[in-house]
Amino acid sequence: MLRRRSRTPAPPAFDATQLPARYQPPVHAAIAAVRRFDELVAGLPAGPISERIAAMRPRIAAGVQAVWATADRAARVDRYLATVDADRITAELKAARRTAAAPEHVAALSARFESVQRLLNGRDEIEQRLPIAEARLDAAVARAAELALLSWVGEGDFAALDAQLDSAVVELEALGAAVAELR
Repeated sequence: MLRRRSRTPAPPAFDATQLPARYQPPVHAAIAAVRRFDELVAGLPAGPISERIAAMRPRIAAGVQAVWATADRAARVDRYLATVDADRITAELKAARRTAAAPEHVAALSARFESVQRLLNGRDEIEQRLPIAEARLDAAVARAAELALLSWVGEGDFAALDAQLDSAVVELEALGAAVAELR
């Protein structure tokens, strides 16, 4: 008979609806991944394998936290970009160049334009990379389930799963740090 473990920790409570729609899917997927992981752990028979897999929970949670933090920071960049009006900045620079404005004025407008372009490019890169990084986290959860099942028949490479999970979390944290640098 399988004994039910004490309650598993609740998945992180993030309200993805507070984010722009474009950033919600990776957050929802990351939260679903940690829920699947918790269900996996809760369904395992007590023993060293379940303990080893359960010990991965903090890294899974760190990955979810990184997805949330990255999406939240990207949304902040979006809000900032909405306030500066990139089209207006571009138009002002073009107008200054066409009217042969003072070089110092053109240089200042160019610096502002380049800054906004870096923000736009960085935000776009994060928007593309975030779903991929979240998918790697979800793949690590699927691999944990696979290893749990394989270990019952004496197979399984937990070291490879540890490395896969560490890699996914590091990638998510690096992505979050890249967003932080944009602000």
